[in-house]
Amino acid sequence: MSALDPAILAAIDEAFARRVSPPRETYFTVRDVAKMFGIHTDTCLRLVHSGKLRAVGRGKLLRIPQSAIAACFEAPAMP
Repeated sequence: MSALDPAILAAIDEAFARRVSPPRETYFTVRDVAKMFGIHTDTCLRLVHSGKLRAVGRGKLLRIPQSAIAACFEAPAMP
């Protein structure tokens, strides 16, 4: 059995490294977000509808990505 050329092995490793997908984002329901921050679900929905909190989906399938929660709730409050 012959050994593969190191350049070929490096190319194979690089190809596999590019195919690895980034970690998936975690999504939460409106109820989950409301519980996390001690607010009413209607308040959470108002934030979504006003555009201050990004969400995906419609109706009961509305989901809020973790990055949107961080952007909305962890940002300093405007005076």
